[in-house]
Amino acid sequence: MIITLTLDKIKIFEENLCIKFSKELLDELTVNNTIREKTVSYKFNYENRELRLECPLIKNSSGKNIVLCPAIKLPFRSYPIYVYLHAIAMYLSTNMSMREVAKKIRQEYQLETFAHTTLSRALRKLANAICKLVQIVEHTCSNPPNVVAKKHFSSTMLKIYKVLMALISPILDRSQRVEFSAMLNYRFFNTFHEFPL
Repeated sequence: MIITLTLDKIKIFEENLCIKFSKELLDELTVNNTIREKTVSYKFNYENRELRLECPLIKNSSGKNIVLCPAIKLPFRSYPIYVYLHAIAMYLSTNMSMREVAKKIRQEYQLETFAHTTLSRALRKLANAICKLVQIVEHTCSNPPNVVAKKHFSSTMLKIYKVLMALISPILDRSQRVEFSAMLNYRFFNTFHEFPL
């Protein structure tokens, strides 16, 4: 199955705890005869609730199924991309340990679970993708928050983390968090055909 991303906004319906795409997008896909009746569901944790993300299936010209997923979601991951990016930026820019950051993230986003090991894996994966991130991020912050060097950081890791912080520092601004992370995920996926995390 092929996955593609859309920047279309999603709506959360309280009565059935299900996330749906906008009616306009679904109507357009229906009119063009590209939408299938089947959907694909992913778990999605939001404000201490486990929701179900219903992603429509569309068919391409050769008849293959394509899952249409919103850019704030990482398929097969429980949280929106901004949760992971925010945790990484918080860890790099403070004296907090990974456990402390994970606890703060759980509190801020009202999550039952978010482990320090999740943060560790996300940081490692994003650091490994640094060359690709440099290619797709339009503007780097000219005055990013300082990276707080932890005693286990090597000099190479510290250099990578400083570049990473310059690239993802808009995530620390609450008003830009969702839009920035969705756009980063969207560009990364459409450029490299993989997800950043």
